[in-house]
Amino acid sequence: MDACLLEVFWFSLISAFLLGWTVYTLVPSAPDFLQDLLHYGKCKVVRDDRSWLRVFDIPKRWFSHFYYEGVVWNSFILLVTLLSFVGGVPAFWWLQEGLSFISDYPLDPPTDCNIDVVFPTADHVSVLLALILLEFQIIRRLWECLYVSIFSDVSVHLVHYLLGLVYYLAVPISIIAEGPKLDGETCIYTWHKLSLSDVRWSHVVGTALFIWSFWQQNKAHIILANLRKDKRGYVVTRGHKIPYGGWFEYVSNPHYLAELLMYLSIIIVLGGEHYLSWVIQGYIAVELGLCGWITHNWYRTKFDNYPSSRSVLIPYIF
Repeated sequence: MDACLLEVFWFSLISAFLLGWTVYTLVPSAPDFLQDLLHYGKCKVVRDDRSWLRVFDIPKRWFSHFYYEGVVWNSFILLVTLLSFVGGVPAFWWLQEGLSFISDYPLDPPTDCNIDVVFPTADHVSVLLALILLEFQIIRRLWECLYVSIFSDVSVHLVHYLLGLVYYLAVPISIIAEGPKLDGETCIYTWHKLSLSDVRWSHVVGTALFIWSFWQQNKAHIILANLRKDKRGYVVTRGHKIPYGGWFEYVSNPHYLAELLMYLSIIIVLGGEHYLSWVIQGYIAVELGLCGWITHNWYRTKFDNYPSSRSVLIPYIF
């Protein structure tokens, strides 16, 4: 199977962040424009207002835009997929044509055993469940951005902002690209025929892991927000402090660890043979690994009493 545009897209991002690892490790005095591409938020250098690089600064609080877009797009993909798989309603022609252009969709089962054709790597229920879990994650992150997180006046690079927007478009598309056709004719379920017999062990294990990591990420974001509040719940500072509690006792970036586990849970839900879900997990590991390492070093540099026992992302390993 030749590489599709979606695969090229994800591997390009992986390569870019691997290059970022190299620059951060081997060229600590890299030019300012490269430093701005590597760092964001509290780790980003605050530059003089006269610097031309300030043109590319975007407020970090604009992270909510990712989730506004993600809720709308993933909800649309989920609805179209549900109607196709359960209601027998074909997806919009432009969506199917677009999928065919950027991916190997449709992955048809072979009609002749002598013909080498790739099967869909995930069934109807698995694809729907993966999209539902992703929907919960995006909605919760939007809620946290609006009502939990307390953003300081730090910024992110325009490239980071655009990457976040593209990311939440690409993930749902990548999930359905290797699923059954959305033509309505492959509908094998009806509303009254869905039953527990359609549930596999991978659905149960994946959903359980998702719920656990989902809760842990929310807990980590609440801990970070509470650092800027007093005991009555009023915001008293926009500065940074050392977080304690929960997974922060083991790693500097528990919210990143939870993110990794949530996408691992989606791989499990999809049955483990969904190729693009593994590629996405690889991208997330490389991206959050680099961001987590930079954040970990920032904590150690800023706070002399920062706990030396904490790992970057994975307890006792990295």
